Formats: sequence, C-alpha cells, structure tokens
Amino acid sequence: MSGSGGPSLLEAWAYKRGGKVKSWKKRFFVLTKDRIRYYKSPDIDKQKPKGVIPLSLSARVSEDLTMHEGKPCMSVMLDFAKREEKKGKGKKKEGESKEVEGKRDLYIIAFESVSERSTWIGKIRACIGKLHTNGLSR
Repeated sequence: MSGSGGPSLLEAWAYKRGGKVKSWKKRFFVLTKDRIRYYKSPDIDKQKPKGVIPLSLSARVSEDLTMHEGKPCMSVMLDFAKREEKKGKGKKKEGESKEVEGKRDLYIIAFESVSERSTWIGKIRACIGKLHTNGLSR
C-alpha cells in the first residue's frame, strides 16, 4: 500500500493514546519517509488519515514506560516550538486539499509486542536519520 506521501515503509494496527482525553483508540498506522499517518482501517486509499505525525530532525522516538493493557508503548516527541514557528505557513489555496498535521507534541502508541515496537522505533529513527543526511547534503 502507498497512499499519498510516498510508499509505506511499515504498516500495523496499534493503539494511540488521546491528547486531551487519555482514552486509547485502535488505529492503522502507516510510516512513510517523513511522517506517520493513522487511519480507522487499512483501506487507506479510500479515506483521509485520522491524523498525521510529522517527522523532522528534532523529532525523538523512544520506548515508553506506559503500558496499555499489557502492550508495550513508544513515544514520539516533536519540537513544539519549531512547529509553532511554522504555523500559518503553507496555507491551503481555494479548492486545494491539505493534510492536517497533529497539534500535539507527544504521541504515545501501544503495539502488540516488544518486537513490533522495536521494529517501529528502528524504522522511525532510520527515517529521521535520512532526513538529517538529506538536510546536510543540500
């Protein structure tokens, strides 16, 4: 599957903890080279993402001590200050569809196993590393 934003590098069902209300929602996650999108179902070509977690040089991903029903979690932290600087840039033009990025600086995601969590953390770190390499080569 690919969807918008390039080919998927990793896909899986996982649980995402809410921002204001700390409830957990099962979502289908898709990692691409510079973002994580999450959907209600795996049929990603026929729906808009429920949310987008942008990856950048300042993003940090790590194991999280939080457990959801015994499932291991990871955290993705974004540099909120840099995100605020960009606020208002890239406004959509009339008739243009724009993907809405998350408005939070911390995402907690629970996986079925430690192995699955480790795979996601490794792939996300690799994506951030490639962003760093590409940034230096420009």
